[in-house]
Amino acid sequence: CGMATIAFGRSKDEADLWNKCPDGHLCKNGVMSSSGEAVKKCAAGYMCQNNLKMSCAEARAVPVNAGYGDIHAGSFCPEGSTGLKFCPQGSYCPSPDMTVELVCPEGNFCPMKTE
Repeated sequence: CGMATIAFGRSKDEADLWNKCPDGHLCKNGVMSSSGEAVKKCAAGYMCQNNLKMSCAEARAVPVNAGYGDIHAGSFCPEGSTGLKFCPQGSYCPSPDMTVELVCPEGNFCPMKTE
């Protein structure tokens, strides 16, 4: 079995899947411990998948640098993100580090993806 896993009559591969670090989180050694103390939510401004962490601002720059434009403008990454999320209607997301979603000021209209 992988570290901190229990596989009752199952294969090691199945046990590793059961105890895989959940997306949106980072885990010590890539697996959940039996007590969960090594599991942390991905910090705001970052996305986490397969126990890897990437800055959302860096991810936003990829299509820009490839010549596709800023297709992720008006996106943000709250704590526990697995990827960029569009700022919802009624909110705006002005933060360059992509950590903040703010309520649209009274008297204004903020469509989806407002920066």
